[in-house]
Amino acid sequence: GRFRKINLYPEKASQYNTIMSVTINEDGSLNGKQTSSYSDLAAMAYRKKANDYSKDEYIESIINDYAFDDLTDFESENTKDLSKPVMESYNFEYEDGVDMVGNEIYFSPLFFYKLVENPFKLEERTYPVNYSYPSSRKKIINIKIPEGYQVTSTPQPVRMSLPDQMGSFMFNISVVEGGLNVMSTFDINTAIIPAYKYAELKEFYNQRVLKETEKVVLTKM
Repeated sequence: GRFRKINLYPEKASQYNTIMSVTINEDGSLNGKQTSSYSDLAAMAYRKKANDYSKDEYIESIINDYAFDDLTDFESENTKDLSKPVMESYNFEYEDGVDMVGNEIYFSPLFFYKLVENPFKLEERTYPVNYSYPSSRKKIINIKIPEGYQVTSTPQPVRMSLPDQMGSFMFNISVVEGGLNVMSTFDINTAIIPAYKYAELKEFYNQRVLKETEKVVLTKM
């Protein structure tokens, strides 16, 4: 038998990318389409979850995760072909996608993808944080706003890094004809973050939560 050494902590980041187009309707509901791709260990995690569920149960789990009101046209490819990234796409409807107050509409530009709370709650930590593998998560969201509204406020773009190139967070938003384009990347470049870096990791997530929960404001003209 042949043996080969496997690096338990892979250096190559597994990619998880999403492109989404969302229309905000005049009643504050959303409908959209999104396509995601998962490579390497992110694909392996996807396959494991997808294979543990029937297709209907899997779709149900997505609806529950994001609180969608409807999900249609679900497709996933390469769940068996290990040489290719897994691709997944679906259309969704979301009834309470935004807050409407008077002649203004407020929403987080990452919608249901925003990180609403810091997963790191402890004051301090004596053992390392294990991410299992390095990963890169990229989201591109194109938002169409209702006619008669204009964008009056947006979050400021931000770019932040953890020390020693351990991770980075980037958020960018631009106003375009009829809507907004949003791009966000969140990278963790190392599988293990040592305990003495915990305070910095916690603050890094705090900043991400603050940015991702900031609102765009649309005003009816």
